[in-house]
Amino acid sequence: MMSQQPNDLIQVEALIKRPEMLSYILGQLSNRMYILDKDGTITYTVLTQQSILELVFISEPMSLFAYIHPDNQSVVKESLVELLTTNDKVSFECQWAVNDEEWSWIEAIIIPVKEADSSVYKYFLSIRSISEIKEREEQLSRLAYQDPLTEMPNRRAFEMYLQQAIANAKRYNQLMALFYMDIDDFKRINDQYGHETGDLLLKTFASRVKRCIREIDMLARLGGDEFVILLPRIDSVINAQRVAERIIASIQEGWKIGEHVLEATISMGVTVYPRDGDDAIRLLQNVDKALYQVKNNGRNGISFYNQNYIQASDSLGLELESQTTEFIKGR
Repeated sequence: MMSQQPNDLIQVEALIKRPEMLSYILGQLSNRMYILDKDGTITYTVLTQQSILELVFISEPMSLFAYIHPDNQSVVKESLVELLTTNDKVSFECQWAVNDEEWSWIEAIIIPVKEADSSVYKYFLSIRSISEIKEREEQLSRLAYQDPLTEMPNRRAFEMYLQQAIANAKRYNQLMALFYMDIDDFKRINDQYGHETGDLLLKTFASRVKRCIREIDMLARLGGDEFVILLPRIDSVINAQRVAERIIASIQEGWKIGEHVLEATISMGVTVYPRDGDDAIRLLQNVDKALYQVKNNGRNGISFYNQNYIQASDSLGLELESQTTEFIKGR
């Protein structure tokens, strides 16, 4: 909608050419600049040429929010509340509409354009592209939190997510499961077939396991052939058992890695929050013990830290449901 006709052009030009505004605008020459009405409608484009200002009226004025990605509008609204409250400069980052299907990250600065009595008449908007900066930040984040081989989260990302998952489980009184697993005899596979084949096995393994878990679950590579899975919300211990069995079944399908057909198995330890630990240190210590128990029993299997949960794969059913019910009541 069009909130103002261009008959206020002379008044707006006079206000932005006041020394304090003009000095600020000349410092923004490399940015795109606009004038906003008090209702947030973008009405003018500010052009500069050889330090001469020119206002160009926008024939079809649109709201500022028409240019802002839906995911970022709440952040922008918070900044505008601050602007209206303080009548002072605010800045924010958001995705800006380049066209109907393309968005670009920008940094925006909005300052009031005031009349002689200090009342706000319009707002001056300056935006600059920060897409390259955002891309570099994403690259650094990937380097910091992503395993370069499998493209799964790394140890640092897992440790952060584990703390967050524990906090949520405590807050909402939920069960959570942690799996710790590695590929049996991975060193032998590396030695026999070469590191390139070993790397391909790790990538294929990660991809196959990822398909066995939900979107909200995390698969992370700690290093070497060591992986962890975090199920942040489960209804019962049976859920964790079923996921573990599904992973084991997918591993038993065999592996075609390049020219080689491999037989690779895994060992897996499982802990359940909060019975096996109500903090990250205890959960990690106990899941390591559960994995060690599988190793002692000949590898290629699953071990829950608390064997009261699972006696054996074929003894689930009502007995395990009963244990789960008692566990929840006992909390």
